[in-house]
Amino acid sequence: MLIKRVNLGVIIFSLVLVLSACAASDETPTSASSTSELRLYYWPEYLPSSILEDFTQEFGVKVNYLGYESGIDAIENIRSGQSFDLVILAFDEIGIALSANLAQPLDYGNIPNAANISPAFRDLVFDPGGRYTIPYDWGTMGIVLRTDRVQIPVTSWQDLWSEDVGGKIVIWDIPRAAFSPALMKTGHSINTSNPAEIEDAYQSLLLLSDRTVLVPSDAISILPYLEQEQVVAGIGYAYDALYAQQEGLPVAYVMPTDGVILWGESMFIPTTAQNKYAAELFINYILRPEVSAQITNEYFYATPVHGTDAFILPDLLRNPIIFPSQADLTISELETTIDETTLQLYTDYMNQWKSSIR
Repeated sequence: MLIKRVNLGVIIFSLVLVLSACAASDETPTSASSTSELRLYYWPEYLPSSILEDFTQEFGVKVNYLGYESGIDAIENIRSGQSFDLVILAFDEIGIALSANLAQPLDYGNIPNAANISPAFRDLVFDPGGRYTIPYDWGTMGIVLRTDRVQIPVTSWQDLWSEDVGGKIVIWDIPRAAFSPALMKTGHSINTSNPAEIEDAYQSLLLLSDRTVLVPSDAISILPYLEQEQVVAGIGYAYDALYAQQEGLPVAYVMPTDGVILWGESMFIPTTAQNKYAAELFINYILRPEVSAQITNEYFYATPVHGTDAFILPDLLRNPIIFPSQADLTISELETTIDETTLQLYTDYMNQWKSSIR
């Protein structure tokens, strides 16, 4: 039986409707930074350089942007004692960092713009009360379809397994990104810790082994892989579809009827940070509506900050790929934290599946 998935979906839709009606705070702490450098740790090239440059110009704090290969690698590097002042991780990874006591409590006196966080993104399950984390962005994962190569209707994850679709399927080399669609296809929660259900998803992925094109986890987008011969679709993020459309590739973004995957990322200050104040200054800067909107305008991520409507480009604000409709989100589910034992199970199955891809 298909699990009904609502989680943040309806809340987020209601939120989008009232964003422009909300008055936003825009305040900046007045004390000085303790050092002149901020070590920021995130996916490489996933944050607009214009924002980093503007922050440095305004506050005199240089941003040393360090890229990780995966969120799990980032967590392990913090565990090993490597120093970073601010880290951005996916919702499903943040809980691991918090459980391992790798984050410092936030000083909200230095983050007055936290008042701009939309209600749907406060008090999230992995960080009740928002003691350690601040939401950064959110979006959906769906099917990026080559409309010039698929002649039959594709409306669900199940359809990707159809022989009628044929051709190659592009999939991120990230365990959750690969398993979540397979879990939804088989009717299970994407946050399951049930080994039998994970095994079920693994068996489904094995059916795609001969048709899979894997995308490295640190790639910017699946766009170059969608351009390959024989590729008919990709399991990708909303921004993957928008990048492809921007480059003139004939693609459509399908919100699967058997479940839309919601994702999000949050910022936190690790225990190894040497410049906590600069990290909070940067967080406060990101929470300005005009700055958060700039991220949406340049990278097509939806924002958890209210008061941004006046700054988001009108075509993007009206784009249902970035801001989905309530109907699209009725059966959505948010990827949240799973325990490390379950994550290791996903990783082991992922490695087994990858060895079968030819």
